Amino acid sequence: MIAEELERRTRLARLVDAGRDPYPARVHKTHSVAAFKAAFESLGSATVSVVGRVRAIRRHGGLCFVRVEDGSGEGQLMVRKDALEEGAYTFLFETLDLGDFVEATGTPALTKTGEQSLVPSTVRIIAKAILPLPEKWHGLSDTEKRFRERELDLIANASVRETFRSRAAIVTAIRSFFDGHGFLEVDTPILQHIASGANARPFVTHHEALDEDLYLRIAPELFLKRLVVGGFERVYEIARCFRNEGIDFSHNPEFSQVEAYAAYMEYEELMELMEELLRHMINALGKDPAHIEFQGDVLDFSKPLPRVSYRDLIFEHAGIDIDQLADPVDARAVAQEHHVDVSETDGLATTIDQIFKKLVRPKIIQPIFVT
Repeated sequence: MIAEELERRTRLARLVDAGRDPYPARVHKTHSVAAFKAAFESLGSATVSVVGRVRAIRRHGGLCFVRVEDGSGEGQLMVRKDALEEGAYTFLFETLDLGDFVEATGTPALTKTGEQSLVPSTVRIIAKAILPLPEKWHGLSDTEKRFRERELDLIANASVRETFRSRAAIVTAIRSFFDGHGFLEVDTPILQHIASGANARPFVTHHEALDEDLYLRIAPELFLKRLVVGGFERVYEIARCFRNEGIDFSHNPEFSQVEAYAAYMEYEELMELMEELLRHMINALGKDPAHIEFQGDVLDFSKPLPRVSYRDLIFEHAGIDIDQLADPVDARAVAQEHHVDVSETDGLATTIDQIFKKLVRPKIIQPIFVT
């Protein structure tokens, strides 16, 4: 057990010995931090209660500035010794740690520098943190730890929290788009008798009551098509899928994908629909479709997306005419000439796909449809 954890447990014991519940079941909150700031001018001397995680503590004798963060943002408590009950100020800072959650009730006030603050008459610890927060200034940079302990990543990296919010907005936008175009949202089975809809290695599980093996779905495709057969002309699903394969920056064994099917609509119309969906999602995020910054590039979704054939792209970027590759052996030889790793067992389509991934895909920056 680390020394800081021991110190925190000592302060926890001090709270308990003083008859204070360090994890109360009920708290009082009148405003979020953002709502408090937004209403600051109109609050006057009204009594306000906020709750949140302590992110910073700066003491100056009988005055202390405490930064508190909730789900809406970060604000400041201006804790004055003379505003609290006798002994409360000393006891608070004998038991308070960074990372603790507190409930503060008091009145609004401006600091000498003009910062909106809350001057509390009571401050109560409502969740005592036993472990320290990730190092504040450098954040949480260990990739393995970030992915395995996502809660620490969220605490340390504000940009990750923003990614979560953006994802939620995108999912909402997808639903509103398809609902607005007459599609019906459905749920199809995750446990399936046959892993279908894509070429991937499935996860296998056993159903005890039926005494048979089932598979976690790798795609929802075939069940969605059954719904079209059954008379639903437009269906979609935001589906959780599972593939028992490698893990890297673009592959995860558990992931979400969107599939939609429309009767009486051919692929050119579907491409137009997808362009419209992309712009709908970008607008939902409040961004400019003509100026999307991504990995050092600026992407433009404002214009119709080019339609370029797979063959033409390979010929343009690699100088290889795949229409002349009829034999897998010849294709593998061409791939090796271009320093593309292929296996002796790779067939023609797999070899050409490896050529595309190695020589072409990294050069595609702006959004296009590959046909």
